[in-house]
Amino acid sequence: MNEMWVSQTYLGKLAPESDVYLYYFFEDYARQSAVPERVLKLLADLGYNFRDSVSAFTPMDDYRGHINRELENKFMDFWGGFNGKTPGIFLSRVPLHKFDPESGEWIYFPITNDIVSDDVKAQKFFRELHRVCKEIIDHRYETEGRLKKQSSVFQALYDSAQLKLTFMGAGIDIKPIISRFVEWRRRH
Repeated sequence: MNEMWVSQTYLGKLAPESDVYLYYFFEDYARQSAVPERVLKLLADLGYNFRDSVSAFTPMDDYRGHINRELENKFMDFWGGFNGKTPGIFLSRVPLHKFDPESGEWIYFPITNDIVSDDVKAQKFFRELHRVCKEIIDHRYETEGRLKKQSSVFQALYDSAQLKLTFMGAGIDIKPIISRFVEWRRRH
């Protein structure tokens, strides 16, 4: 049962494999010197609820600088894109030691000050994170429990999206049309 890892590194090899990996991203600044207790508790609860399907990571206090440097060294430009946008939760379908920034299979959830200070907003934030994790996991397994072909994070987001063209109050839902076209292309 994975629940949550308090880690010395974010790039270590893990066992067992999970379906979703959540990492608490931060910059090595004094204002982000500690993971807020509320965030830690909710992240731990999320990992506990999903058991081995979700692995959640937060840094050990003494290793925050080390983790920041290893991410900076491994991911250079990609990591630089998070400057000024942390703290937050980084979601990936693979552990960071296997992660390829070009894959596009990741989502970043910034943690704003109001999430840290307001219970209601924190709960809403983690409910959304829970929903996304569940969608990814549900898309990965068929009802019989056999592993099916992995769909991308974007497929999970597409499945939740509403695509409608409207003009002067009249509209048409184009999502079923797109889905039928994609299915037709797969068969031909």
